[in-house]
Amino acid sequence: MRIEAIKKTIKPVLSFMKRWIVFLATRISKKRYAEICSALIVLLFVYAAGSKLADFDYFKWQMHAQKFSAQVAELVIYTLPSIEIAISLMLIVQPMRKLGFLASTLLMFVFTLYMGLVHFGYYKDTPCACGGILQDMGFGVHFYFNFIFLIIACIGSLLTNHLRKGGLTGQNTA
Repeated sequence: MRIEAIKKTIKPVLSFMKRWIVFLATRISKKRYAEICSALIVLLFVYAAGSKLADFDYFKWQMHAQKFSAQVAELVIYTLPSIEIAISLMLIVQPMRKLGFLASTLLMFVFTLYMGLVHFGYYKDTPCACGGILQDMGFGVHFYFNFIFLIIACIGSLLTNHLRKGGLTGQNTA
């Protein structure tokens, strides 16, 4: 039953994303498109890390209220903001961009999976530890938000890989 609910709720998001991708892909170069994907993820991660660090005590409380052990919470508390900032730097520095997209895809997959587990009822009464306005989203909206950024990270990763392998100059090619 839950799998069907997940499929039903994700289908319209995928449809919208497909139309959006096709629209943009026909109007801008692959290089520019990868740069836009990079900028969006950098903005998200820098904002999220900054929000966590700005209210660090509240972030610590939220992490200890999660469904994992205190040791895992402590590890996440002291590494997650640094990881978000490191990935942002990788996305900014051109030679590191491919690795940055791969890392952001992995991190967004973990975030999306966790948000999905909360949204679809596998975890109950779990506070959001994302920081800033992100924590004010409901779990449903946050799941879709993360899912969209997961797709953005995947697209950026694919485009960056394609540009590096093909030696494209960023022109729109099929």
